[in-house]
Amino acid sequence: MPSSPIVFRALFEHSPNPYMVLDRELRYVAANAAYLEVTSSRLEDLLGVCIFDIFPHDPLDPTNENARRLRESLEGVLATGEPDTLAVIAYRVPEKRADGGVEIRERLWSATHTPIFGEEGEVTHVLQHTVDVTEVPGARERALEPKGSATAALAQIHAGILERASAAEEAHRDTVREYAEFRRIFDHAPGIVCVLRGPKHVFELANPAFRGLVGERDVVGKPFAEAMPDVLGQGYEALLDRVYATGQPFLGRGLTARLVTEPGAEPVEIVIDLALQPITNPAGAVVGVFAQAYDQTEQRRLERERVRLAMIVEQASDSIGVAAPDGKLVFLNEAGQRLVGLPSDRVASTTGAEFFAPEDLERMAAEVYPRLLAEGRWEGKFRYRHFETGELIPIHYNVFAVRDPGSQEILAFASVSRDIREQLAHEAEMSQAREAERAALEASRAQEAELVFLAASLPDHVWSADASGAVTYANERMATYFDVPTEQLLREGWAGVVNPADMPHVRASWVRSIETGQPFEAECRLLRRRDGAYRWHIVRALPLCDEAGQVIKWYGTNTDIDDLKRTEAERDQLIQKLSASNRELDQFAYVASHDLKSPLRGIANLAQWVAEEMPEGVDPTILSYLDLMRGRIARMNALIDGILSYSRAGRVWNRLEEVDTGALVAEVVKTVALPPEARVEVSPDLPRVVTDPVALRQVFTNLVENAVKHGRRRDVVVNVDVSGPHEVGEGLSPMYRFTVRDNGPGIDPAMHERLWGLFQVLQPRDEVEGSGVGLSVMKKLVEARGGKVGLESRPGEGATFWFTWPRTDEPSFEETVITPETLGASG
Repeated sequence: MPSSPIVFRALFEHSPNPYMVLDRELRYVAANAAYLEVTSSRLEDLLGVCIFDIFPHDPLDPTNENARRLRESLEGVLATGEPDTLAVIAYRVPEKRADGGVEIRERLWSATHTPIFGEEGEVTHVLQHTVDVTEVPGARERALEPKGSATAALAQIHAGILERASAAEEAHRDTVREYAEFRRIFDHAPGIVCVLRGPKHVFELANPAFRGLVGERDVVGKPFAEAMPDVLGQGYEALLDRVYATGQPFLGRGLTARLVTEPGAEPVEIVIDLALQPITNPAGAVVGVFAQAYDQTEQRRLERERVRLAMIVEQASDSIGVAAPDGKLVFLNEAGQRLVGLPSDRVASTTGAEFFAPEDLERMAAEVYPRLLAEGRWEGKFRYRHFETGELIPIHYNVFAVRDPGSQEILAFASVSRDIREQLAHEAEMSQAREAERAALEASRAQEAELVFLAASLPDHVWSADASGAVTYANERMATYFDVPTEQLLREGWAGVVNPADMPHVRASWVRSIETGQPFEAECRLLRRRDGAYRWHIVRALPLCDEAGQVIKWYGTNTDIDDLKRTEAERDQLIQKLSASNRELDQFAYVASHDLKSPLRGIANLAQWVAEEMPEGVDPTILSYLDLMRGRIARMNALIDGILSYSRAGRVWNRLEEVDTGALVAEVVKTVALPPEARVEVSPDLPRVVTDPVALRQVFTNLVENAVKHGRRRDVVVNVDVSGPHEVGEGLSPMYRFTVRDNGPGIDPAMHERLWGLFQVLQPRDEVEGSGVGLSVMKKLVEARGGKVGLESRPGEGATFWFTWPRTDEPSFEETVITPETLGASG
C-alpha cells in the first residue's frame, strides 16, 4: 500500500525542480525527471555510480575548485548532519542541442544539500536540490572572482544584493509552484493522507480520500478528539500521542477501526494499513504528525474470498490446474496430483504436454489448441498419462484461456479435469445391461411364442393374468372346454364357470395370492358347457416378479382331476374295506392264538401234574417223554406267538419317540441269554432316531438272538455297527444302515433268500430252539418303513445281517394298538 515514503517519492518524482539522492559513498540512488532533464542524463546510467565519476575533473578548471567545493559540501553534510548551501558553483554538463545532438556546456548552479536520517538517527543519504542560475545577473562573475580582493568584496556586496533579491523572487515563485504541485499530488494521492499539528493533533490538511472515508465531515482546523469522536477509545489517539511525544514513526498493518462513513449512519468496521510520521521543525522538535493510511477493507474481503476459493480449489475432487502461456505448470491442486501421480515438488518443473501420452499430443495440437486460441475454450473427453505407472486415464477435460481484461492477452491456461474411469465402466455396464435386456426381450418374445405354441398343444388349460388378477390369455383348449370365445373368456374371467359352491374359497385364495404374491392353488369344479357337467380341476398359478420382487404377471393351469377324484374315492372305499378286513384278521389272529393256547396250557398243566405224581424209581424213558412233551408245548407256544407277531408286523404302530439306538441295543443284550464266553460289541456311533421303539427293539432282538443261537460256538462274538445316514430320495427321510455280524460258521448263499420266509430254519428244531418266524417278522417291520434287509455270508466266514431304518419314522396310517379290549376277545 502507499505509505509516506511513497507519497514523498511521488512529490520527488513530480517536482519541477531538479532533485537527486546520494548514499554515503556518494553514489546515485535516485534522481527525478527534472534533474535528468537539466543534466541530459538517463537514470539507468546514474544509479549506483559515484557522482564524481559522472562529472569528473573539468580540464578547464585547473584547480578543480568546483569539484572540491561540491565534495566538501556533501561530505560535510554526511559528517555533521546539517544542511549546506552552495550559492553558485560552475559545472559542465551535457546539454541537448536544437538539432537533437548533445554537447558539453558549462552551467552555473545553486545547490542545497539536505541530510536524510535512518531509523537510528544516523545520516544515510544526502538530498540535493539544484537550481540553474546561469542566467541570473552577476552569477558568473561571482563564481569566477577569487576570494580576498577588496574590489571583489565591493562587487560581491553589490551583486549579492541583486542576487538575493532575484533569488528571493525566484525562490518565492518556486515555492508557490512547488506548493501547488504538492497540493495537487497530495489531493490526488490514492491513499488516505492528513497532516495534524500540535499536541492536540489539529487537522491541518486532509486529502479528498480521507474526507470521503469519514463521510465528508469538516475536520480541518479541529482537534482529533472533536473531529473524530466515533474513533475515540480505539487506541488511535494514543498512537498519535506516542509519535508526537517520542518522534518515532509508527507502521501498522491490518488494523481495524469502527467509524461513521456516511452522515447519520451507524459505525462500520474497516481495515487499514496505517503509517504515522513525525513532522519536525528546523530545530528538530516534533510539531506535528503526517498520517497516511490505506483502506484494506475490500482487500481483506478479497483476500478472505481468495483464501476461501483456494481452499475450495484444493479440496475439490476434480483436478484443477493452471499453466503459463509457454506450457509451464503454475498450479495443480491435490486432487490433480493424486490423479496423475505427480509429487508436489515436481509441479513447478512440469509442462502441460507431459500430462498426455505421445499419441494424444497430435490430437492436442490439431484440435484442442486451435479451438482454445480461437474461442478461448475446449471441452470433451481426453486422456491423462499417470506419471509413475504410465496408465492412460480417461478424463472429461475442460480447458480455457485466462485473458487480460484490457489487452485480451492470454495470461494463462486453466483446466478442470474429472476422472471418468468409473463413469465409463458404469456406461459399459449399462450398455451391456441394455444389450442383455434387449437380448432377453428378444429371447422372451421368442420364448413367449414358444410358450403360446406349447400352451396350445397341452391337454391342460393354460392361462395368464396381470398383476391385478385379470385374465389376459387363455389357450384354445380352455376356450373349447368352456365353450365360449376367447375374447369373452378374457372379458368375463372366472364368473359363470366356477361352481357357485366352490366360488367363495376360490375367490378368497386368489385374492390372498394377489395381495401376498404367494403361489395360488385351489381345487374346484369347472363347468363344461357342452353337457352342463361340473368337473373337478386343480387350479394352480405362479407369479412372475421383477427385480424388486413385485408381481408383474401370473401363469396358471387348470388340470382335470375329476377321474382322479373318482379313483381316490374308490381307493378310500377299498382302504376302509381293507382296514375292516385287517381288524377282523387281527381279531381272528388274537382269538386264534388265545384259543390255540388254551388246550396247550391244559396239556402243559397235565404234564406238570404227571411229573409231580410220578413215583420214585420210574423208568427214565418215561421221564424223557415228559421232557419232550414239555419242549413240544413250548415250541408250539413260540410258533403261535410268532404267527401273531407276523400278522401284526408293519400294521400296528406304537407312538413315535426319539430313541437312542445305542441304549436300546444295550437293553436288548441284557435280555439275551449269552454263554459266559460270548460277547456283544456295540459301536459307540449308533445314532438317535425318531421311531417306534417297540418295533426297533424287536428287530435288534431277533438279529442278536439269531447270531448267538446260530453261532455254534460258546465264544461267539456279535458286532453291532451303523453307517450313514444315506439319502434315498427327495422328500424321504435319510436311512441308516445297521449291521449285526457274528463269527459263526457262516451260511450257504443258496439259503440266503429262503431264510426270510416263514418257518425257515438252518438246523433241526430239536438241535436249535426256534420257530422260523423271527427273520420274517423283522423283514416285514423294516419294509413297512421303507427300509431293506440283506444277508452277506459264506461258509466259514461268519454272517452279517443288515437292514436300513429311517432317521425319522413316518407311519402311513393312523397308529393302532391291538389289545383284548379293542378286539373284544374273551378269556
